Amino acid sequence: MSVAGIDHVGLGIDYYLGQHFVADDAQALSNYEREKAAGRWAGSDYPAPPHRYPERIETPRTLPNLTRGLLRRGYSAEQTKAILGLNWLRLYEAGWG
Repeated sequence: MSVAGIDHVGLGIDYYLGQHFVADDAQALSNYEREKAAGRWAGSDYPAPPHRYPERIETPRTLPNLTRGLLRRGYSAEQTKAILGLNWLRLYEAGWG
């Protein structure tokens, strides 16, 4: 049984409204502190901002660059789809039916 490789890769990006390029650092920290005070976030679960994302995939608007980059690097369309979500769907179906 294979336990590594393209069938075992899945994208898991945690974009949110307080992130860098969506909110400035002061606003992000203010939002973070408000969510912590309300008990919705714990400091141990999420470190305080600023939260930086990889260059050219900083926001949901720039995420298509990841698709283009994978294809440019020789991944097939099917492999790219698997990385971007089909592997997760396969896993969920196997676990939950």
